[in-house]
Amino acid sequence: MHPTEINGSHLVVVVNIISVCGQISNVIEACCAFLERQLGPSNAIGIANFAEQHGCVDLKQKANQFIERHFTEVCQEEEFLQLTPSELISLIRKDELNVREECEVYNAVLSWVS
Repeated sequence: MHPTEINGSHLVVVVNIISVCGQISNVIEACCAFLERQLGPSNAIGIANFAEQHGCVDLKQKANQFIERHFTEVCQEEEFLQLTPSELISLIRKDELNVREECEVYNAVLSWVS
């Protein structure tokens, strides 16, 4: 196949897309870094879910660590109350939850149920 004006223009478009894709990873990394700095009790669950949906492995891990370390604050937020039953079970089963007493987890579940 010889290059023509038509397939040559397609080639330019493809090359431009590929060069943009090379830059997209930098943009994604910058966005994830921004979201990581925004982590707080009221949005950590949402950020973890967003990171999982978009394949942002490091951000998901950091958001989950935040949730575990700040469970007593996170469980008082609206996002916690919106967890599905399976998400709640997965969260409260974690040995890494930072709570002084198990009753904090129990009270969080009671709050979620009501």
